[in-house]
Amino acid sequence: MKEYCFPDPQDVHQAMVQANISARAEKLWDEGYTYEESTGTVIGPQGQRYHIDREADTCSCEAIKHHGDCKHRIAVAKLHRAKKKAA
Repeated sequence: MKEYCFPDPQDVHQAMVQANISARAEKLWDEGYTYEESTGTVIGPQGQRYHIDREADTCSCEAIKHHGDCKHRIAVAKLHRAKKKAA
C-alpha cells in the first residue's frame, strides 16, 4: 500500500489541495475516526463509513475520485506502515 497516490500537481492550487488532504489525514484519528481492520472500513465520528481497498489503493469516498487520493486512505496507509515498523 502506497503512502500517497496523488498525481503530480499541475499547478499551485492542486499542490495546496493535496497538502491540505495530507494534513487532514494526520489528524484523522484525533478527530474521532476509527478503523475496522477486519473489514477495511474507516468510520467517521457521525457514523459515515468508507471502505479502503489496500491492494488497489482506493477508498469509497468522493474525494479520491476528484483528487486522486484522500485522507482516509492516507491515514490507513500510515497506520499500517507504523504497525509494520513496530513489529
